Amino acid sequence: MQFPETKNALELHTPIGSKLVFEKWSDGADEYVAVNLVYQSIGQLQGRTLLSPATPPMVLPVSIEGLNANSDGLYRLSDLDTRMAETMAEYDAIEDAPTAVKSASNNESASQSAAIYNLMGQQLDTLQHGMNIVGTKKILVK
Repeated sequence: MQFPETKNALELHTPIGSKLVFEKWSDGADEYVAVNLVYQSIGQLQGRTLLSPATPPMVLPVSIEGLNANSDGLYRLSDLDTRMAETMAEYDAIEDAPTAVKSASNNESASQSAAIYNLMGQQLDTLQHGMNIVGTKKILVK
């Protein structure tokens, strides 16, 4: 899924409290799905405004990689189901390296021969709190 840049939100792609909403539609012959990111605007969050038809949330359509939406911005439900199954199969095929749980301080360094990365792919000088990838192993630092 490709999340659009949000408008009237502090976060660029995934605003606080946002929801991914799947709307199911039918024309009698086929079933379709609209995928939208729904969130409160900055003013609604700051004012603790209750959402209602008079004060609706922000709604942005989300595009699905590998699928083409029709002129109404809807995807065929069968196409979305197939794409989701493909994506889950790709995820299931990922070989998960063993995870080591380790208590370590933030200044403790890992093996000198292996580079250290966080889950965002940034190279680190030392182990940090959270999940670290050292060589082919995952190390959780508490």
